[in-house]
Amino acid sequence: MKGFKYIMESPNVYKNKYLWILSQLTGVVIFFIVIIIWTQKISVSLVMFDEGILLSNTFFINKGLVPYKDFYSNYPPGIYYILKIIWEFAGVSIISERILGLIFHLTISLSLGRITGIIVNRNFSIFSASICALWISYIAPVSYAYLGAVGLCLIIIMSVLNCMKSKSDWSWIFPGILMAFLSFLRHDLFAYFSFFLIITIILVLVATSAKLSVLLRKRETGYFLSSMLVVISIFWGPTLFRGGLNTFYDLLIYQIKYTMPARVKPLPPFLKLNLQSVPLFLAYLFEGSVFLCIIGPITGLGIYLSKRRYQNILQSFPVLLVTILSLSVFPQMYGRTDIYHSLFAVAPAICLLTSIPFLFRSKYKAYISFIIIFILLISPTISHINKYRSPNNFIKSISDIKLLDESRKNVIDEINKRTDENDSIFVGLKTNRLTFANEIEFYYLTRRLTGTRYSQYDPNFTNREEFQRNIINDLRKNKTKLILLSENFDQVIENNKSKIKQSKLLDEFIQKNYKSVKIIKPYEIWIKKI
Repeated sequence: MKGFKYIMESPNVYKNKYLWILSQLTGVVIFFIVIIIWTQKISVSLVMFDEGILLSNTFFINKGLVPYKDFYSNYPPGIYYILKIIWEFAGVSIISERILGLIFHLTISLSLGRITGIIVNRNFSIFSASICALWISYIAPVSYAYLGAVGLCLIIIMSVLNCMKSKSDWSWIFPGILMAFLSFLRHDLFAYFSFFLIITIILVLVATSAKLSVLLRKRETGYFLSSMLVVISIFWGPTLFRGGLNTFYDLLIYQIKYTMPARVKPLPPFLKLNLQSVPLFLAYLFEGSVFLCIIGPITGLGIYLSKRRYQNILQSFPVLLVTILSLSVFPQMYGRTDIYHSLFAVAPAICLLTSIPFLFRSKYKAYISFIIIFILLISPTISHINKYRSPNNFIKSISDIKLLDESRKNVIDEINKRTDENDSIFVGLKTNRLTFANEIEFYYLTRRLTGTRYSQYDPNFTNREEFQRNIINDLRKNKTKLILLSENFDQVIENNKSKIKQSKLLDEFIQKNYKSVKIIKPYEIWIKKI
């Protein structure tokens, strides 16, 4: 019976020593550039909404609130509990949350460098790791759950590859546990990764006429699945018990029915030429990241089927796993095509592309492909790099208040004057008929609890009458004293269902039951009428 050692055996290929050294030195230079960017990015102003979700929901948990039961969340609670642990050791602050985000960036980059090294029969690709770090450095080091999940998927891939070389069947327990962690961090990526993994295994079996035992022996499969299911039950059992049906509605039903149709954005014309006759995917990071997400699975399939690298189709399993990941992250880019969601998904494509030059036996083809891929991966980042050429914005402060503008500081002071620590508040928009997003971060910034379960706004969701009735009932029940309304997301209009104006109910309730006492543009503070 042929086991995993057979699958992992790599044939002797042409090893271009000087091209590898050149790529490694290039990677070192790029990594120093990334360090300069990180030192400036870590102290940028607080990121509205996205960072606010992380900060406020973790703050709620610290105060004893239960996810889904006491507050709405469209994410699994794993990231909040991780941040809670970080706060226990590093203190409650935005900077400690961003250190976690920086750890996510490093995890993705370092894991990618190792996997690329495995693909090309080397230990570690500094070039691949640095290129990936450069691309995702556009994103502020906020502890986005999706970045953590992508990093975890890469660790799972490395773990699986190690298990395939290991003589111990017990080693498969570890990747099973990691898969369970993934479900608690991002349930959508867990579902896609699991689905494409199963489909790919079936296709490989059909294509090779192999038996299942060649890929997975019964005992190894049992250890992997049992460890995954046990840990999933440990994580999700208490969450489902305490959150009840709200857990399913928040994470699945409301997202599919309401929010996802209001978040979708069309693909940009990435093949179009700009004024300098350069394709947009070579000129700009956004179009470039979309292009990478699209060609990632194609590149992986091309490498997998190529006879240049592998004598047997099963020997390309590392490439196959990365290709599966590139397919799994594609919905993240396609579901909402903006620069952040597309950059979340570029890592697998970068891994596959940076492997190509070192899979050729021909020196000529290796060097030509390296030049082409270098241009493809560096050209879109030039404008991003130029913003951080002058290292005059190194970490300015580790204080939360230094990361806020003056209007926010004044609002925090005003709320703290008018409410006690035990008072709940509500953060909405000046007009709540459109609820693209809200500044949920004010719950964390003022250290005040939410007056309603619907502390987070989502488009085509919290502006509906049924949910606004729930908000009103919560505000009455909790005797919410203060409401903060903002104009920041008031007029965000996109060509999707988020532009549909819904119920006036909440606006009318606020007008009737609260009075405006302070305007600090773009904010307005309302106090409950006596």
